[in-house]
Amino acid sequence: MHGIVEAIARLEKVNERDLRLLQASPSANAVVVEAPGLIYKFAMGAPLYPASEQAMWSHGRRAGMQTPILRRTGEVAGRAFIAYNKLLGAAPKPTDDVLVSAGRALARLHAAPPRRGYPMSQRARPRRMRRFGIALESSKASALRRWAEYRPLIADACRDWETSHSVATHGDYRCANLLVVDGTLTGVIDWSDGRMASRESDLGGVDARALPLVMTGYSSVNDLISIPLVRGYALARIVALWESSVISDDAASDTLSTLDKIFR
Repeated sequence: MHGIVEAIARLEKVNERDLRLLQASPSANAVVVEAPGLIYKFAMGAPLYPASEQAMWSHGRRAGMQTPILRRTGEVAGRAFIAYNKLLGAAPKPTDDVLVSAGRALARLHAAPPRRGYPMSQRARPRRMRRFGIALESSKASALRRWAEYRPLIADACRDWETSHSVATHGDYRCANLLVVDGTLTGVIDWSDGRMASRESDLGGVDARALPLVMTGYSSVNDLISIPLVRGYALARIVALWESSVISDDAASDTLSTLDKIFR
């Protein structure tokens, strides 16, 4: 990681102390470094696709979202990178009212006709691409009392994921990828999981605690969504993360309980 930071310092002609490592997890598909005014994203577990990123950001802006703007591409320290402008704001809490606005923004994104270049398939880390297989064969979840109810919902979401390419999606519409200033949505970042898919796939990826507010905003613009399908996507995500030991038993139990309350 130090080699990357050192290389950016030379490229930007700044001291290393002026840079900030934002994401450097060994399991991440990218390393993210903040320089003055710019964000550098380096390929790690998965390649970068600058043209696709730019197409997704442009589509988001046409739909009224504030998204990154590509400033530079290249390679340093043996790794490909893209650099884009830094957007202002911080991630909202899952109970913040601004998430109603975020839901409306997502509905407008889905309603906007995408131009050529929007990805048809997901280009993410392998675990995300195998999410449904992991969830459907989960040994941990199979012991749950409600597994007979959950599994068909996940299977329906799996079929939808493989066959539906109806709208341009963000792919990871969690609070961590939303930026807010003074109760106003100011940015949507990390589009690397975006692809042509269904509305429900995006809604099912929202943080469980944030989902009621996002759904409220979304349904005020477009209420033509399948609630069971949203639930199936949400269950697939949590079960796959649990099975892969990304989240703990307690976190999985709490999230599944939250989803049960939302969809009862």
